[in-house]
Amino acid sequence: LKDMSGSVVRAWRMKLDPENRSTMDEQSLRRYCSKAAVQLDVSALWQALDADKDGQLRLEVLNPEAAEVLAQFRKWASDMSGSCAQLWDSTELVEARKEPQRNGRWRSEKKMLLNHLAQVLKQHFARSAPPL
Repeated sequence: LKDMSGSVVRAWRMKLDPENRSTMDEQSLRRYCSKAAVQLDVSALWQALDADKDGQLRLEVLNPEAAEVLAQFRKWASDMSGSCAQLWDSTELVEARKEPQRNGRWRSEKKMLLNHLAQVLKQHFARSAPPL
């Protein structure tokens, strides 16, 4: 997953939990493996991942450190703006998304590169630095 997506978090958010439910079940894992043409014993993989046998997989199991950083960021964003979505829609970030990124070669009104996001957050929300 990490090799295909760049990080476990990106794989979780884009491939394993695109509906942002924060969990996935064995059937979802089977669908992903089938769609990605991954050749492995999905039942054995599920048994290894679902150590507590509650029938749900969470990011905390795959990557506890990343899950903690995301939780801290979510709390910070909530404290600063009410939610991650409201922070993303803040005037500062809307304007920043209009700026060229990656040395002027890339721009998007929907996405931001992580370094650009971190720079804008530090610049405009310096009263409480986010955990990036």
